[in-house]
Amino acid sequence: MEAHNVEPLTTPEMKNRGNIELLYRALQQGDASTVAKLVASDVEWWFHGPHNCQHMMRLLTGEPPSQVSFKFEPSSVQVVVPGHGCVIAEGWEGSQVYWVHVWKLKDGVVTELREYFNTWITVTDYSRGAIGWDMGRCTVWESVPRDLARGTAPSAPPPPQAGGIAGGIVDQRFCAPYPVDLAIVRKMMKLTDGNFVITDVNGNLMFKVKEPVFGLHDKRILLDGSGSPVLTLREKMVSLHDRWQVFRGGSTEQRDLLYTVKRSSMLQFKTKLDVFLSHNKEEKRCDFRVKGSWLERSCVVYAGESDAIVAQMHKKHTVQSMFLGKDNFSVTVYPNVDYAFIASLVVILDDVNREDRAAAGSS
Repeated sequence: MEAHNVEPLTTPEMKNRGNIELLYRALQQGDASTVAKLVASDVEWWFHGPHNCQHMMRLLTGEPPSQVSFKFEPSSVQVVVPGHGCVIAEGWEGSQVYWVHVWKLKDGVVTELREYFNTWITVTDYSRGAIGWDMGRCTVWESVPRDLARGTAPSAPPPPQAGGIAGGIVDQRFCAPYPVDLAIVRKMMKLTDGNFVITDVNGNLMFKVKEPVFGLHDKRILLDGSGSPVLTLREKMVSLHDRWQVFRGGSTEQRDLLYTVKRSSMLQFKTKLDVFLSHNKEEKRCDFRVKGSWLERSCVVYAGESDAIVAQMHKKHTVQSMFLGKDNFSVTVYPNVDYAFIASLVVILDDVNREDRAAAGSS
């Protein structure tokens, strides 16, 4: 059963879909020579999900199928946005695990893979001219519930989405109805000289961090791509829990306070931060929490004390970089979540971890 409506395919598009179907068969059979013909040696890979579910990269880098317990058997393989070399496959492993692969091909060869686990995906084509926030008529692909794909009555809800949880904490202009990837390159990450840069996946400058030339180094200013101040991040120097206050624009006035970030406890093996919005005066329950380690390049932002993820940091892999030791990272911000807010948490997480490393070196 075809799960999605698609436009008529041209010969190159039919070839792309056929090559992806062939790739899945070759991976299942351990046919390394066919895989090598279908996948570029420098294929780029983005992963969205638990770290222990990186099964496809293990297969693409040559691990025998017998050593990878997860089996990719797609329930559908579809071409979306004809003419752009994009093929999407989805499938279920049992009743609990749902996966989506977004393949990008050039001349029939895979150059890029985005892999999602237990994440509901909607693909929107903005070239079709949506008006305002009405994106319905531009949606070209959506995840299909397992039971609907099989033609039976639905028996279970789809995987949860985090969209809409954070909203416009800083400004609604920093919210998008689709996932936003903020790219970070490790060699650029030097907060001490003001060279912390965040771009989108195409290299366009999204944010950069500025530090005061004079005075105490307890303040950072997050600038947008045009150099205008978006947020001011100020660390409270006398604080038991490494408390940061985040203000609107270039201000440090209490009336412009948006949220406060602090360690959840003094003794930590991995960094855990609690975020309290300005109206949460008593701070009995956090509005957001951050768990992760900058050293491990692992970070997840949750809504409140729930398990609902609003953003997560992950390594941006290429097959080539795994051997050359290049360090590229990206932070995926979920739909309708304020990505300026998430960017500020990344900056604070880096600063907290730098202080931890400095303290460990002096002890």
